[in-house]
Amino acid sequence: MSNTLSFAGNLGGDAELRYTPNGIAVLQFSVAMSSGYGDKKHTEWVRVSMWGKVAESSLKDYLKKGTAVYVSGECTINTYQGNDGLMKASLNLTAHAVDLVGNRKAEQTATPAPAQKSAHKKAKTNSHPPPGDNFDPPYDDDIPF
Repeated sequence: MSNTLSFAGNLGGDAELRYTPNGIAVLQFSVAMSSGYGDKKHTEWVRVSMWGKVAESSLKDYLKKGTAVYVSGECTINTYQGNDGLMKASLNLTAHAVDLVGNRKAEQTATPAPAQKSAHKKAKTNSHPPPGDNFDPPYDDDIPF
């Protein structure tokens, strides 16, 4: 059985490129998923990461706050204790594919923005974070079949 999640949403901030102590690139960003309508509308946040050469690609230049994206990848749920002492959870996704589907700011103007020109730029990766780095979640590459 596969642990894959695909969804569309808007970036909550610009993507950040960082490096592990071993020098492996990791691109991180948060995506807001909204559902419901009216008084029942709510937003869930998903923390997304991309690893390796894909993280260093030019895609990072288009992942800006408000950009609409379609993301697909392997998901995990991390639990932690918040500052208020209550247990909380965060949904994390290691992206295998990211599609740019628009830019909220560009939709409000008549001049096309660079993100609209690359509306379907796709990044694919099968890389996982290497073992021994201090990034959650732990990964194993065992194939169940």
